[in-house]
Amino acid sequence: NKIDLVDREFLEDLKTKIKSDVIEVSANSDINIELLKEKIYDKLNFIRIYMRPKGGETDFKEPLIAREGDTVEDICNKLHRSMKRQFRYGLIWGKSVKFGGQRVGLDHIVQDEDVLTIIKTRGA
Repeated sequence: NKIDLVDREFLEDLKTKIKSDVIEVSANSDINIELLKEKIYDKLNFIRIYMRPKGGETDFKEPLIAREGDTVEDICNKLHRSMKRQFRYGLIWGKSVKFGGQRVGLDHIVQDEDVLTIIKTRGA
């Protein structure tokens, strides 16, 4: 912060000494605030999972936010604590499967923008 109070030469020297990504930020002058937000978001490895109720339409307006590497089991746990117990199988459309509507288990790793339908056990 307060990058606007330091001269350029000092900044360039500092960048060469620090052997990682450096983002010059000043909240006061609104310098690189959006870039900082993007970098933080990228480092958190968030992915979007769209839910589709059985026999219904996909909700593309409000994705479920998950982390890269999450499984269908992780998604079930995010939705409700009993969802994993009631889980029968999942149907997925997206990059993580070979064909749309592929049947998957709890250990399936989801990818960004996958569409997931969770089928519960009968009577649940």
